[in-house]
Amino acid sequence: MQEGDVLVKLDPGDLPIKRDQDKDTLDDVKKRLAGKLANESLLEKLKKDHDSNKESFDKGFYAPALYHDEELSIEAQQITADTERSSLETQQKTLTGSIQMDDYLLKQYEIDAPYNGTITTVSAHAGDQLAKGASIAGLISRDLRIEAQVDQDDIAAVQENEQADVHFFAYPDKVFRTRVKNVLPSSDQSTQRFTVLLELVDPVMNLRDGLTGEVSFHADKHDNVLWVPRQSLYGTSVFVVTNGRVEIRQVKPGFKTLTQAEILPNADPHATVSEGDIVLTENLDLFRDGDRVRVTLPPAKAGTQ
Repeated sequence: MQEGDVLVKLDPGDLPIKRDQDKDTLDDVKKRLAGKLANESLLEKLKKDHDSNKESFDKGFYAPALYHDEELSIEAQQITADTERSSLETQQKTLTGSIQMDDYLLKQYEIDAPYNGTITTVSAHAGDQLAKGASIAGLISRDLRIEAQVDQDDIAAVQENEQADVHFFAYPDKVFRTRVKNVLPSSDQSTQRFTVLLELVDPVMNLRDGLTGEVSFHADKHDNVLWVPRQSLYGTSVFVVTNGRVEIRQVKPGFKTLTQAEILPNADPHATVSEGDIVLTENLDLFRDGDRVRVTLPPAKAGTQ
């Protein structure tokens, strides 16, 4: 199936009948407008008769009152003829707009294939009644598309044509080079994340639908950076355990991955962490600066990479 092919047609009810009736009426209106209307023919006859009486009127053989009455009749008939044509022209515009709307609505009852693909499942058949949001068919794209979900905090750094590395969990030792094709303009209401569409730089065969993994965008490159587990960040704070007490340090976070966060250098020792520091990663909202704690499990440590 090709992109744009009709995938499913839903029952539009009586809409096609109404559309055909409107079209028949419009055709009739157009034919009437193309010719001479009945009131226009009558007007033409009145004018012709009036013109033929003018010579008799000029010679005094035709009553002035009668001649004047003919003029009044012609004026009245002119108004009637103009009104009839104007009414038909208005009807023509109304019917044309109605048919255009009918065509638009009928198109909504057709679901087109959004991309080239192969139908894998059929969930509905002719005559079935469908609930809102019900599945109709499954379509697998023939064109490879990679979607990345990016947090609000990071989306500003993602630009079109930027390079990105994709690590699929099914291929732990392989890096797939991609570039940013498009950044969708709005975030998902439930996750508050933005969808970024990626395309492979080098064609790859045998990639399967539904693979998941992690994407690294090449917004910049930092060597020998200090990193902490991403869940240890509480806003811009990190909870460090020093001598059995919690010390809250305001830090400067840098790049973030799915599991890690970079900590930018800072001259103030109370606004950074150092390699080997013990940092808390869970229930951070329960701790306060100076709280006494006892580490009973292997702690997460800051490190470099």
